[in-house]
Order: sequence, then structure tokens, then C-alpha cells
Amino acid sequence: MSLADLREACRSLDPEPIAGLTLDLLRIWSPPGHEAEMADRLAAELSDAGATVRLDREFPASPSVIAELGPGDGPTIQWHGHLDAIDVEHSAPERRGDRLIGRGAADMKGPDASMVSAIRVLRAHGLPRH
Repeated sequence: MSLADLREACRSLDPEPIAGLTLDLLRIWSPPGHEAEMADRLAAELSDAGATVRLDREFPASPSVIAELGPGDGPTIQWHGHLDAIDVEHSAPERRGDRLIGRGAADMKGPDASMVSAIRVLRAHGLPRH
């Protein structure tokens, strides 16, 4: 698969599953130090997308999600994100047309959902190759 083919696959992505997952993640209240439910959900989504996933539970209420693709001895793409959202009162998450409104939509639950979608695209195209 060429880079042009991969770009075309990304252009043809249906944004609805990403929006739906983002809304689901927005409904999970995850203030700093209390991200366990968010970690469990994201780990399940990443695993379902084709990643090898483990949770580092050194801090049980705030685990880290580690997801990997490929054989482990080749080139690596590394994404970083976080699972918490600012702990202030806010309205319930909602969709208004093409906009997702909710605490953490842009920082970082929308990007977390996008990472799941990126893994799905890579796996659907046989990447990374073993």
C-alpha cells in the first residue's frame, strides 16, 4: 500500500463512528485521578480495533492505557493522549449539527476516539506489516 492509498483511505472515513465514540467517551466523567472507567472503555475500543492493549494499574483509580500494533521490533508510531477532563461543572454532552459539545471534546476525548479510528484504518489495510 502506498502513502497515497493510505491518504485516500483516510479521506473516505465515515466520521459518524468517531463522533459516536466521542459522545460515549464524553459521557464518562473522568476528572484527574479518577480515569479508571475511561481507561477501561478506551482499552476495549483499542483492542477491538486490533491493537494489543494493556493497562498499567500502578495507580488503580488512574490507570495508563498502552496499545501497540505490529511485531514490536519494527518502526513505531506513537500517539500520546490523556483520559481526564477538567473537573468543573458543565452541561451534558451533545451534538449540534457537525459539532460535539462537552467537557473534553477537543481535549482529549475526540482525539482519543480518532486514534481508535486510525488503528482501524491501519489494520484494515494490513499495516503495520509483520
